[in-house]
Amino acid sequence: MSEEPKSEEVNGTSTPSPTTDGRLVPITLDDRPFSFVVLHSHLKDCITHEEVDLQYYILFYHEFYKFFNLLGTLFGFVASDVEQKVKILKGLRESEEHGHQLHTVKSMLDYETENSLHKKNPNNGSRTLLRLHRALNFIYEFLTELCALEDEEKGLSHICQDTYNRTLSHFHSWPIRKCVSMAAYALPTKKGLMHKAIQDPSEVTMITEILPETLNSIQTVYDRCQQMYLERELHDLP
Repeated sequence: MSEEPKSEEVNGTSTPSPTTDGRLVPITLDDRPFSFVVLHSHLKDCITHEEVDLQYYILFYHEFYKFFNLLGTLFGFVASDVEQKVKILKGLRESEEHGHQLHTVKSMLDYETENSLHKKNPNNGSRTLLRLHRALNFIYEFLTELCALEDEEKGLSHICQDTYNRTLSHFHSWPIRKCVSMAAYALPTKKGLMHKAIQDPSEVTMITEILPETLNSIQTVYDRCQQMYLERELHDLP
């Protein structure tokens, strides 16, 4: 009898582990509330071996999908777009046809370029992850500004708008930029957002301590992916 594949758990979040024949247990995208602790753990696992692990990229971005939902109903279109792209990557990672080649971001980019898959299917992994990659720069800048903000009663609209203008706005059309601008004005205060994001008050001290490392991990993921896209001249995929 073959051994049943097992999954690891991080705070109740199931993550895939290899079976003896190389297959993977399906990646579970849970519906639990956003957790800085889970996000921190998935980011660390994503960059453990000098690579960018694709399954943990999917998992940490699923946490960011939950985070976008905390920003208010006007950010729903952003959350929906992130969710769609995460599910596309998940489907590719789990596919019997391609999944065995998609263990890391590097292996995915190489496999798709060698087989011209990045030109044949608009929902290819290279293009899909590039959109998430660009958004990750915005997320990093936004969280960095959020952590540095001393006035917890101050609204976050100016931080969101400024970081968006420096990062993602360059890739968006005018209607999308206008929608983001409107959504930014509806953002809560820092205190209000952190109250939504931290479910257990006893975790505040621990989260405050791990946030700098979390930001460093986000920057590492971004820098590694940016280098890979530039080296393969895939950074301008339409």
